[in-house]
Amino acid sequence: MVAIDTDSDGVPDTNDKCPNEKGSLATMGCPDSDSDGIADFEDKCPNKPGLRIYYGCPDTDGDGIDDSRDKCPNVAGTVANEGCPEIKKEDKKTLEVAMQAVQFQTGSAVLKAESNDVLNQIADIMSRYPDFNMNISGHTDNTGSATANQSLSERRAKACHDYLVKKGVSATRLNHTGFGESRPISTNENEKGRSLNRRVEFNLVPRQ
Repeated sequence: MVAIDTDSDGVPDTNDKCPNEKGSLATMGCPDSDSDGIADFEDKCPNKPGLRIYYGCPDTDGDGIDDSRDKCPNVAGTVANEGCPEIKKEDKKTLEVAMQAVQFQTGSAVLKAESNDVLNQIADIMSRYPDFNMNISGHTDNTGSATANQSLSERRAKACHDYLVKKGVSATRLNHTGFGESRPISTNENEKGRSLNRRVEFNLVPRQ
């Protein structure tokens, strides 16, 4: 009896898991686009050679997290940080301090000279974490109208964005937005609280 091989791939239909698509003996007759020995239908990365332990995906940076799950596939990281490097404590502290250390002239988006040092430190952090982008968000207290505060927060966030770009940080790695008075972190009932609410936040996020 002549074995039927509908797709003419050398694997008889009786053993072919994909009888209408050409494959190989190694993949029981199913296509394997990246030739890694794992059939496309079970390969999470069908166009990149990988390992069976990672369901056909590679682990480019060798950190034990395959590229399909790794938010920083080109630099070794940790499982807790989704494949991205852990941000050092001192760098986290710098970003926290920056919320209050970045200062503007009253009622405007013009940076004061004393803001330069911390913004320069942030530019340095960005150069040391190339697999991260940064979200810059401006916030105000509730003094004045909500509309004016919204505009001021947006302009202040952009001022920080523009400063970092001038220091060599790619604009494609920076996002800026303003939230006006909508996200206070303290009371607006006294000056101390209002001063805390007037801030710019700098958050590192893994590049997608």
